[in-house]
Amino acid sequence: MKQLEKLMEVLSQIADSYRLMAEKTEMEKGAIEKGLLKDIGKIVKEKEAVWLEIKTLEEKRLKLTKEMENKIGRPAGELTLGALADMPENRAFRKKILTIRERLLNAAGRAKELNDFNRALLGKAMLSVIDSIKFAKSLTEPAVTYSPTREIKTRKTPGTMVKRFF
Repeated sequence: MKQLEKLMEVLSQIADSYRLMAEKTEMEKGAIEKGLLKDIGKIVKEKEAVWLEIKTLEEKRLKLTKEMENKIGRPAGELTLGALADMPENRAFRKKILTIRERLLNAAGRAKELNDFNRALLGKAMLSVIDSIKFAKSLTEPAVTYSPTREIKTRKTPGTMVKRFF
């Protein structure tokens, strides 16, 4: 089955690309933790190139699954790798199909771990931005002055700070 061989080749390339993307993301994580800004920019560009490759491969995969859908007569949603491996006409490719399936599952698991890291990193960045905005806002609000009895006396012009501590 020539279409199945093409599909297996495309899926193998997709698995390789996702593995490469995970490696690049690991490198990016290390660069972020070490604060290596030049390396981060370089790695981001490399990741963009890998994403373009993945996008192209996914388009090929969709085209091949549509062709197989028409040939086999089953909807593309039912053409899972497990289902393809179980088809009697695909017995010769069963081991390769299941190997590629396992590689894709491993890549998905690794991608989930890295996405969780990125989510946490974005959360920390957002908290930092929020704290910076709060600090900047406190600098532009009127400064509070106190009377000798430690009651609020007046508010000074925005941007001034309290110079006397009690």
